[in-house]
Amino acid sequence: MKKLTIVEKRIDNITKKEADFVCCSFNGECGMMKNTSCPGVSIDYRNCSASSLNCTHGVTLRPCCLGLHSQCEVTSEQYCTFQGGHWYKDKILCSEVNCLDDICAMSGVKNKTGGHQWYRLITPIFLHLGVIHLFTNLCFQLPVGILIEREIGTVRMALVYMISGIGGNLFCGLFTPLTPQAGASGALFGLVALLIIKLLQLRHEVKRPCLEALVLLGVVLVSFALGTLPYIGNFVHIGGFLFGVFASLAFLPRRNFRCHNLALYSCFKGISFVVLFTLIVVMSVAFFLVKDSQFCSWCKYIDCVPYRKENFCPKMDEDGFLNGNAS
Repeated sequence: MKKLTIVEKRIDNITKKEADFVCCSFNGECGMMKNTSCPGVSIDYRNCSASSLNCTHGVTLRPCCLGLHSQCEVTSEQYCTFQGGHWYKDKILCSEVNCLDDICAMSGVKNKTGGHQWYRLITPIFLHLGVIHLFTNLCFQLPVGILIEREIGTVRMALVYMISGIGGNLFCGLFTPLTPQAGASGALFGLVALLIIKLLQLRHEVKRPCLEALVLLGVVLVSFALGTLPYIGNFVHIGGFLFGVFASLAFLPRRNFRCHNLALYSCFKGISFVVLFTLIVVMSVAFFLVKDSQFCSWCKYIDCVPYRKENFCPKMDEDGFLNGNAS
């Protein structure tokens, strides 16, 4: 989606590591590896091809992209297929392939270092990780969304929904840029924020405002608690909720405000629009300018709490593609 310093550094490290690789021939089969790891005969780098006299069975070890995190290993085709990876039959080094292009849908990532894919701030809202993920989102979105749309109109609801969804993805991309994200969680939290704002403004017209407030508070707390588990983005929830608050204040119709002073109402709406616009601009600029994925070292504990000491929270900067494995 955007360029990150850590990605550029790890790509450079892979290239530097492979500078010491040689073409290793063993029983007529060839592949690139460190000279010290070669069990057979080391031959010239440029002769690592099927046409070489030492490679009578061809180059059988080639780059293989494995897993969600784009780990690259030089392996045999059989091993790569068994692991469910993508084997490059026309490449010999990991530095020659782009594993991110294999796992990223919608045109992939043609540039290894990423960048220039702003549309990925929008597309995750409509993508889901499976039927269960889609079902859980729809269980909330359909009843709540229909109710809100009937009360405030399709356009207003769509604005709050999309602004909250994009805002949640901005937060996630800024604080946890290495974590894959899909789903409408940010947009749904924007709708929760809208319900809370609406309840506060019309509390005198609700039969049991305290009960409804407790229900909404429970939904928020449970969702944030679930967000501390691996692969559930809490920053998407936080961003969606924050953007949802100001989008709701800016776009809710006048009948939702217990304010009979038109001048005061107009002033309040104007301030809400200014704050919302400022928030969008500031977060967008920060998202694209901040290239350090670890500028906030403690933020990872908001997104995932290590309830168990070992291997509970995935380390995206040390796993897969980013660990520089090219052996």
